[in-house]
Amino acid sequence: VRVVGSGVDRVTVGQRAAFVIDTSEVGAGTLSVTVDGPSKVDMDCSELERGYEVSYTPTISGDYLVTVKYNGVNVEGSPFKVVAVGAGGAANNQGTVKARRESTTMSMETIQHTLYKQETMISESSASSRNTTRQLPIQFESDASECQAAGSGL
Repeated sequence: VRVVGSGVDRVTVGQRAAFVIDTSEVGAGTLSVTVDGPSKVDMDCSELERGYEVSYTPTISGDYLVTVKYNGVNVEGSPFKVVAVGAGGAANNQGTVKARRESTTMSMETIQHTLYKQETMISESSASSRNTTRQLPIQFESDASECQAAGSGL
């Protein structure tokens, strides 16, 4: 599992920050994201072809920790220390805001995002020579919606 994007580095208060969690090389599992900082954040997640995009909006400047876990284990680099800069509270309310930490957590059951490409090789006999064969790749795509199952055990 890999995490990439500016949302795990430096962000601006009041602006949406995003990062991508690439789950294309692992199977289905539980993905959890926690943003811990001087305030709760508005967090959202959307599915991509190779994983998930997580976005959040910090409302107060300061240091945040973004923790990404897959099946209960921190992914490489997690937790990520993120600095939120810009207007938004920490400088104005140093005594109360810096002492308080709040967390926002999102968990989801993921699906397998591995892309499958299957090639089948067949031999073709050359008309001019019986001993010559060449491999021809056959590529195909399948559509699960066209499959049917029937029987008393279903």
